[in-house]
Amino acid sequence: MFTLVMYELLGIMTLTPPSEFKVLVPRFIATFFMHAALQGEIKSGIRIMKYVANHPFSFRKFEQDHHDKLEEKESKIE
Repeated sequence: MFTLVMYELLGIMTLTPPSEFKVLVPRFIATFFMHAALQGEIKSGIRIMKYVANHPFSFRKFEQDHHDKLEEKESKIE
């Protein structure tokens, strides 16, 4: 992976469009299967991000007094 990134950064390797349709078909099939293989990982990552956004107190030190004071301030604002 590191070698591929270095080739890309140094400009050694260039991407070229396929010369024939026969070359494009395997690329399309491989792309479809790679996306299908990663679909579960993507769904899991989105689920984790939603949990973190909705439960931030699970990921930092939770101080009940501080939390109650914030709720009081929010209720006074409304």
